Amino acid sequence: MYFDETAWVAVAFIIFIALIWKKASNAIVSILDNRSLLIHNELNEAKSLKEEALEELRKSLQTQKQVSEEAENIIRDAKETAKKIQEEAYSKSSDLIKRKEEQARQKIIALETDAIKNIKKILAICWGMQVAVTAAGGTVKKSKNGAHIGIASNIEITENGLKHPLYLSKNKKFNSPAFNFDEVVKLPEKGICLASNKVNKVQSLYFEINQTKVWGLQYLSLIHI
Repeated sequence: MYFDETAWVAVAFIIFIALIWKKASNAIVSILDNRSLLIHNELNEAKSLKEEALEELRKSLQTQKQVSEEAENIIRDAKETAKKIQEEAYSKSSDLIKRKEEQARQKIIALETDAIKNIKKILAICWGMQVAVTAAGGTVKKSKNGAHIGIASNIEITENGLKHPLYLSKNKKFNSPAFNFDEVVKLPEKGICLASNKVNKVQSLYFEINQTKVWGLQYLSLIHI
């Protein structure tokens, strides 16, 4: 078989291409493998960064939640503490007021007792009547039928009251200004009820003690309405 120069050039070219392709293909494969490895590493790094970012976000949210819970606890504790302080202050002030009221009441009773011993005639009105009754051995308690705030209505003079100088020429029933929450429930010894109404059985009274004559009015005025 005879090959001309062109054929030999073609054969040589094919052989050259084959040799070049073998080496080039290896290089291309190596480049692609390296590129694939690089992409794989970058993907792994990106995944790692994503996981780290998610973890940081989770920690941040958890920290934020803890801070929020701590803030709520601090606010709740502060409110509870303030409430306790307020309640303690109110209790102390209330106890102090009660003690002062009781001290004043006892002092007034002592003065009234002394007055009963030394004064021959006493007109005791409203709380003064209650103090006088207590000083003379009677009993005063909170009114069971409510309080008088403004006007005591339908006060009726008793039969004994009609005979007493306090009610001479007065209508048997009348109204009068009044302001009281307590009432006389037990008269002093030999005490006489002069007037009453549905709210307080004793609206006025009379008793004598140690030669002192005491007239008492639960309502506030000698002027009847």
